[in-house]
Amino acid sequence: MDTLLERLLALEDQVRKAFESAGEEWRPLDYRRLEPKRKEEGEPCQEPVKELKEKEEECKATPPRLLLLFGTTNGLLKAKCSLKLLVVDEASMMPFPHFLALASLLFRESGEGRILLTGDHRQLAPVIQHQWEEEDRPGVQRYLPYLSAFEAMLRVREAMEAPQGVVAYSVLNHTHRLPQEVRLLIQPLYHRDGVELRGREAQERRPLPQSLWEAVWEEVEGVYLFVHEERESRKRNPLEAEVILRILQAAPQVPPQELAVVTPFRAHRTLLRERLGERVGLVDTVERLQGGERRVIFYSASASDPDAITSLQEFLLDVNRTNVAFSRAKEKLVVVVAETLLHYVPPEQEAYEDAVLWKELRRLCTQEVGEDRLGAYRVRLLVPRRN
Repeated sequence: MDTLLERLLALEDQVRKAFESAGEEWRPLDYRRLEPKRKEEGEPCQEPVKELKEKEEECKATPPRLLLLFGTTNGLLKAKCSLKLLVVDEASMMPFPHFLALASLLFRESGEGRILLTGDHRQLAPVIQHQWEEEDRPGVQRYLPYLSAFEAMLRVREAMEAPQGVVAYSVLNHTHRLPQEVRLLIQPLYHRDGVELRGREAQERRPLPQSLWEAVWEEVEGVYLFVHEERESRKRNPLEAEVILRILQAAPQVPPQELAVVTPFRAHRTLLRERLGERVGLVDTVERLQGGERRVIFYSASASDPDAITSLQEFLLDVNRTNVAFSRAKEKLVVVVAETLLHYVPPEQEAYEDAVLWKELRRLCTQEVGEDRLGAYRVRLLVPRRN
């Protein structure tokens, strides 16, 4: 929410000029954040009741300025505003029941209420703990409350005989974040929706040094695949932590807040935090980084034991989780993975199809930059072939 608010503030003058040049009326904007920023992690994000009441009255008034409210589901429901437009960002992360509750805030008497949802159903959906496969209540089977708001509205549109004019659907295919190699990496997933991703052109390539630890920092952007031989780890991998540490030790002066290390497992997250210390601004699970971005993303898959990979394949190879991990990078994506996982072929068709991004990573990164040994294990660096 804070990132979205900052970006809108930065773009306001540019949008205002576009309105004026098109001869459209422009109304001054009044930005209001319903919850204060958390000053420390874990600090409750609450507003005094008095302040909330004041905002309620302000919402009900008709000010000369256009009031834009920014808040969580809980904050907006507490404010009890009557809205003409409800915008849900990252709607693929919002549970459908939360969305329905927010929709109740729209003006109903005049019929002016509109809803705009933005999201990506190819990323992680909200987690609602329940045995949904065993649920047989008619209401649950009909309304599917475990879906995200985005997925639910897609299904509503598909079920309509004539959705035009009621539920409009627009595909955004230009990404301003992703470098070309990352875009090519995740492209096969979006081909399933008939979407051809576009974006900025690749930066000029430089000859890479033979030192695989320094090679990551030689270019402006790219995909870097570190493959190792270790095959005894499950949800915690000391070798992969050491690989990332070596890369960071070879780095120039990069602000820690521009770096993030993500992993599927909390046990590995704990190990990474211990080993990397303050060199990295964020070390967390994939779920916690959804909706965020960093200049450089490290993804440590952790699992290398063949039996563990087989038992964890549904979680490890989940295509939406992998997509989130790979698509957070603004400049560089560094993947650290065992050969056993990179070359794993799931026996079930559904899991095999879920591994599409791992297969594409293997197909894309074919040029070997160099190798080194960490203890008893060989580590290689592969990158997409340079023309």
